[in-house]
Amino acid sequence: MKSPITGGNATLKSMPAEQEFRGEKYAYTYRYYVCDDTGEEFTTTEIDEANIQQVYDQYRQKYGVPTPAAIQQTREKYGLSAALMSRILGWGDNQYRLYESGIIPSLANSRTLAVIANPFIFLDYVEIARRQLSDKDYEKAKENVVRAIVREKESLRDRV
Repeated sequence: MKSPITGGNATLKSMPAEQEFRGEKYAYTYRYYVCDDTGEEFTTTEIDEANIQQVYDQYRQKYGVPTPAAIQQTREKYGLSAALMSRILGWGDNQYRLYESGIIPSLANSRTLAVIANPFIFLDYVEIARRQLSDKDYEKAKENVVRAIVREKESLRDRV
């Protein structure tokens, strides 16, 4: 890597570190660069993101928080937009999209995200939200979730 300090070489280093997140401390491997010419330490946006991702991954694992990929996969299984998923769940319009992009949900919302992966449960959420949805959105959501239930039943039948 080229050093932004001198334009010369920089060496990637690492050391044990600890970061607090949501009131708890997590140990991780802190990565950074050292300018070979000056000995000054620096990071890049990519390194900073990788460093904090180590902490987020530990938190997700400890508390069973679904990953952004799993959150997106659930939405795609139902063929619904992130905004419609948010409305069904009673959240702000962008909340589901934020979780798909990597924002860590509260523990309550992460539990909701975990259980709605089950289409039998998500259908209840759709029914509860019926009055908050347009007829078109309600019908689309219900139809798509029922299709997911049929696929789930077929998958269970194939496993037996």
